[in-house]
Amino acid sequence: MHTSNFTAWPEFELRLRPIPLSLYIVAHSILAFLIVIGNSVVIAVHFKDRANLTPNTMFLGSLAVIDLLTGLFAIPLAIFARVVISSVTCLAGSRILFFSPALVLCAVSVGHLIDLAVDRYIAVSHPLKYAFLMTRRGSKYILMATWIVTVSFGLLPAVGAWVYPDQWVCGTFMNIVLWYMVMGSP
Repeated sequence: MHTSNFTAWPEFELRLRPIPLSLYIVAHSILAFLIVIGNSVVIAVHFKDRANLTPNTMFLGSLAVIDLLTGLFAIPLAIFARVVISSVTCLAGSRILFFSPALVLCAVSVGHLIDLAVDRYIAVSHPLKYAFLMTRRGSKYILMATWIVTVSFGLLPAVGAWVYPDQWVCGTFMNIVLWYMVMGSP
């Protein structure tokens, strides 16, 4: 008789009891659902009316794409990594993969909010020069630069996770720091 040590699924346990776990998952699922629906509407309106594409609407459309990706990928992965304790979710080398989308998309979202603030500042402080200062082409370059800089910045925490990829991080101070960075408070 042949026995194997291979198991298809790693052993795991849940961090929360059934009722708090249910509340946690329901609350974050509702949030993700509203994020996806709301930003899908913004994207649909944005792409439907391409003739009136202004620098401001370009920034808003790009921000809606970022927020849609947050609702589709970052929130579910962060929920999974926060709730499940296993060899997949608690080793530093693999845990950062669950939180990297949230960190990257958060950085890109903040970059887009800065772009929007600068755009609105120019529109208010120099209304007669706005059309010359903020063109479609210039806005595309600003968006491209924002994406490159903020994705690079958002990936920085992943570099530190590869120093000790086999280190167990669940329940450690680093886990608490990641939790506050990604989700707010426990």
